[in-house]
Amino acid sequence: MIDVSRLKHVCELPVEAFASHGETVVTPGGSNYVFRDQGEPVLAVAHLDTVLPGTPFSHDGERVYCPALDDRLGVHLLLDVLPLLGVRFDLLLTDGEERGCSTARWFVPPRRYNWMFSFDRAGTDVVLYQYDTPESRRLLHRAGFRVGVGSYSDIADLWFLGCAGFNFGCGYHGQHRLDCYADLGETREMVARFVAFWELHRARRLARRLSRIKSTQAQSGQRVQPR
Repeated sequence: MIDVSRLKHVCELPVEAFASHGETVVTPGGSNYVFRDQGEPVLAVAHLDTVLPGTPFSHDGERVYCPALDDRLGVHLLLDVLPLLGVRFDLLLTDGEERGCSTARWFVPPRRYNWMFSFDRAGTDVVLYQYDTPESRRLLHRAGFRVGVGSYSDIADLWFLGCAGFNFGCGYHGQHRLDCYADLGETREMVARFVAFWELHRARRLARRLSRIKSTQAQSGQRVQPR
């Protein structure tokens, strides 16, 4: 399911090399996002920027080592793994997440999404940020996921979409360090659970009620960066 040679390639590519995967949009902040509109009701998000470069890369049994696995492992899952498993989605590739200013905040959606997701989480839990609701927790628990607590990722800047958001763990550990690694057994387990979740709920609208503050800011055209 996971092609290690392809993952290595994805980890080592410069950000600009991903422009071929969709339409590149230059944001007011000067950085870009890449969007591929496939007419789907679910949005997948990953960030292309990394704290450390994508080398060195090594593979030892069920582990791969690379300082750029956050979030190039997530990028690999969205570009190469999930499509082969029949999972369909619109794709948003961002920049600036590691600086806390993801270009996701400038995304202009072509439609209303049922929900959004990313694989930009260490370990094997799922975090919901400001999208935490009893319904989302119930669906995740039924699917065998453990819900954790997180602080920030791209989807936190997409609150204006008005839908639920999920950041799934993808089995990497030690992010932002030279000895960062991914346990591919954990990665495969999380992907398998996600595919079952997507098959059950891709057509289900999972809404997230905006707070009064965010509703006011949305009406005035402002966007905030939740933490």
